[in-house]
Amino acid sequence: MTKPFYLYTRKNTKGKKIYYVKFRDRHGRILHGVSSGQTSKARAESWAIEQIRTGRTGKNTRIRLEDLAKNFYALDGAWVNYKKSKGKIVTERSCKENQTKVDMHIIPFMGHMKISTITRADIADLRADLYKKGYSGSTINKILSTLKAILDYAAERGIIDIAPTVERVSLTDKIHRGILTPNETNALFAHKWEDIRAYTANLLAAVTGLRAGELMALTCKDVENPFIEVSKSFDWTTRKIKNSTKTGKDRIVPLPLMVKPALTELVSLNPYGREGFLFFSLRDNSTPVDRNNATRGLYKAMETTLGITEAERKTRNITFHSWRHFFNSYLINQQVPLQKVQQLTGHSTVEMSEHYYHVDDMEDVRKIQEQIIELKPN
Repeated sequence: MTKPFYLYTRKNTKGKKIYYVKFRDRHGRILHGVSSGQTSKARAESWAIEQIRTGRTGKNTRIRLEDLAKNFYALDGAWVNYKKSKGKIVTERSCKENQTKVDMHIIPFMGHMKISTITRADIADLRADLYKKGYSGSTINKILSTLKAILDYAAERGIIDIAPTVERVSLTDKIHRGILTPNETNALFAHKWEDIRAYTANLLAAVTGLRAGELMALTCKDVENPFIEVSKSFDWTTRKIKNSTKTGKDRIVPLPLMVKPALTELVSLNPYGREGFLFFSLRDNSTPVDRNNATRGLYKAMETTLGITEAERKTRNITFHSWRHFFNSYLINQQVPLQKVQQLTGHSTVEMSEHYYHVDDMEDVRKIQEQIIELKPN
């Protein structure tokens, strides 16, 4: 019969050997070691037997992961204060992003587990589940990092003896971002979609390469000129306008005439006037439309218009962000100088940013933009 526990020793801060115990759960899995507080093997065994008899086979075994994970990253929580006490900088945005990952992925999958019973196998199961759901390696690693912080904190606070290893996903085989073909793109926009906001957001992304946050930050007055000044983005974590782009560099992107009909229709429906968000919410003007509106519209149009199923879309790795790659690839294939492409998409390196193109240098780009998608009157 398998022994329900085994002993090992560790030295305390004074150099004295203390016996630790690793118990087994009902499935036979070895749990994390806990200190018996004993220096004698016989007394340590007696202590372990008593723990089993009273149902306390581990340190703080009643604490579930959810108990610690809920509000773990709260700005006034113990973890943030602990990090600040060590001289670390903790931002409101990072806290909200991390807590969202915990609430969406960690707690639903393993929040019911007692912290003392979580093993590397459980973490591997979480990692596999995230892969199955189609998340990228970098996203999975970010989610795993939030779990690691919780487990490390639990170990340091004495809730568990040792935090299990959290293995990150290898990014060496990074999945290539897929894009629609020009023919597919033309067919996709040949007819208006159910939601004009989703239609226009995707159309504008395809011919300007703007990021989702940059699009959502636009107001009606921002599209009145023949170009868009890209200098801000909407941050859904803080639900506020961020007065800078992802790279911190402003840029100017020509606005092709072929998108004007859709923009004109969208502006005419806006209940908040020139200052209102271009992609408006029907509730109020404190935020733009739901962040997933454009993505949902894209996926639905891909299936109904192009016959691209959800499974095929995932295999081809096409998302809303794919429009940036589509725009970038189209310009390069049209022999637009790389410096201009990088300036338009906001991906300039330090060297490339020294070569700045002004609005009047972009007429060649504007002509190409007009040709990207051939919209025909309905």
